[in-house]
Amino acid sequence: MEQMLTEDHEEVTFQSDSIPLRLIDYFTQYGTANDQMRAYYLLGRSYDCRNNPILALRFYHEAIEKADTTATDIDYVTLSRAYAHMAKLFIGNFDKRPTLAIEDARKALHYANMSENKHMINISRSMLGKAFYINGEWDNLKFNNPELYHNLIQKWNTKTPNYKSFVPSSAANSHLKLVNVSYDIPFDSIPEEYRQSGLGYMGGRVVLHAVEKPTDRDSIMGLSNIFSYVDMRLQSQAKINRLNTWLIIALAILLLLLITGYMFYRFRRQKAKEAIKALNTQYSFDLAKYQALQSEMKSMLLSSKDKDDLIREKQQQLNDMQQQLKNLQEDHAIPSTWHLSEKLLADELLSNLHKKASIGKKADPNDLKDLITLAHKEDPQLMSALSSLDASLDMDNLYICILTRFRFLPSELAILLDKTPQAITNRKSRLLKRLFNTEGGTRLFDRHIHLLGQQV
Repeated sequence: MEQMLTEDHEEVTFQSDSIPLRLIDYFTQYGTANDQMRAYYLLGRSYDCRNNPILALRFYHEAIEKADTTATDIDYVTLSRAYAHMAKLFIGNFDKRPTLAIEDARKALHYANMSENKHMINISRSMLGKAFYINGEWDNLKFNNPELYHNLIQKWNTKTPNYKSFVPSSAANSHLKLVNVSYDIPFDSIPEEYRQSGLGYMGGRVVLHAVEKPTDRDSIMGLSNIFSYVDMRLQSQAKINRLNTWLIIALAILLLLLITGYMFYRFRRQKAKEAIKALNTQYSFDLAKYQALQSEMKSMLLSSKDKDDLIREKQQQLNDMQQQLKNLQEDHAIPSTWHLSEKLLADELLSNLHKKASIGKKADPNDLKDLITLAHKEDPQLMSALSSLDASLDMDNLYICILTRFRFLPSELAILLDKTPQAITNRKSRLLKRLFNTEGGTRLFDRHIHLLGQQV
């Protein structure tokens, strides 16, 4: 609104009433008296700029009605401009109404003085002078605007040097209430070019017919169905505002749904990762427990031959752990048939990799480099067989083959190699076709890898 008021002071022409209507709709609910006055004033200016004097006059009047003249912070400048524009309309439209213009121009000058705004004081004084001139009030004109008065007198003396009074032709309208205004000039002495139909001769004096009736302001305000028009525009604007509000709400709901969907996806993904970590942790724990039991079993066998019951109990526990580990392996082979030496099964590197998988931490490059070295050292049959099957096997696929050979679960491969379980499954299926020319799934691939090189 401040920008529009600035443009108004700079005499910018407004092309639309949409912004003032939105301002009225908003400030009617939330604004102060000053805000409402300015909004209605700007709406009047928009119609004034578009040559619609009836609506312009109506909303200047509405702006004045909204003003709280008892408030200490009243915007006297806008109030003065509203009155000045009304005076201008009464001078230039509605067949000229100088009396109404004088009334509004006086108020414009009053509030301009209250605001101490020199620009509005000059405009209001000029408007009041024009109204006095049209109404033939020369004394008032001389007092209010001496410069305009002397210019008119000079113009009259140039044309009719023998007469001291000038009656503007626009001041006469015979169909309205008569007001006797006498001049010391005989009617038949006035040249014919200055004799108007509104002038007559009474008692040797000129008689001027005034131009207004007391009810003229109300008559002008009721020239058209303004309220219906404004209600229609305001309702149309309110409908647009409601549509914009619903659009914003819909966008907000859509954004909320997108955020909720993303959070749900993150939650599901985190839950899946936690499940993989739990499985890997269980496997790593069971494998370590199996190794501990096996070590304990050996110690018991070496230390005493008399503890057969305890040995049998430990053997049963060992069998149970073998069964548990078998259940976690997709090929359901028990550890005693894994073709892995006890030394390799308990290797520090492999134990550390199991621990990393159990806490959801991927293997670092040094771990993977050491894994290749360990495979060449402890399982040369595997490396030789893989080389003969496909000498161009890339490192990721080679890691999958070695870790599978060393009895790592697919979920552990996913964590250590920073891939999804589905990606590991897809890789194994493709490697089965590539290395063994066989169609199948993960279980069949694992079986081929576990047996690879054993017959060599």
